[in-house]
Amino acid sequence: MGIGEWLQGLGLERYTAVFEEQEVDLSVVHAISAEELAGIGITDRLHQGRILQAADAVASVLGLRRLRAAAGGKDGRPAAAKKQRQLILLPTNGSREAADPEAVAARKQPLARGGTAYPVGEETRALKRVKLEALRQELATHEATVAELRRMIAGLERELDG
Repeated sequence: MGIGEWLQGLGLERYTAVFEEQEVDLSVVHAISAEELAGIGITDRLHQGRILQAADAVASVLGLRRLRAAAGGKDGRPAAAKKQRQLILLPTNGSREAADPEAVAARKQPLARGGTAYPVGEETRALKRVKLEALRQELATHEATVAELRRMIAGLERELDG
């Protein structure tokens, strides 16, 4: 899936030329911020919000983290980082954690790549395409790694036998 199809899925295909001109594709869209969108001419706050929300989904599917500047709150830190710090500084006991409905729901739902929970029937077709492409790329990376390991093993075996 290309950036044009992704934008079309959001109903924002009018920005395809802008994204292509700036060389923004699905591998880097997760790193873009609202300020950068405004800088390339996407000034409508609702459109920015749709793009950033979809970029979060792409980052999740690809197993990437949104940059602080891209996903940050008022202080530049994602809310999850703030919550994590609180959990580290103020550990909860088991009873409080068990009473937290979000914690219970997170344990019950299978997590998709990147830690975002998607109930089976709620993944969009576009998100499934992005996920499929990410899995194909990951498989190709692993196949290349296995091939390199086999070459290294064969070379060492030749040295030892020779």
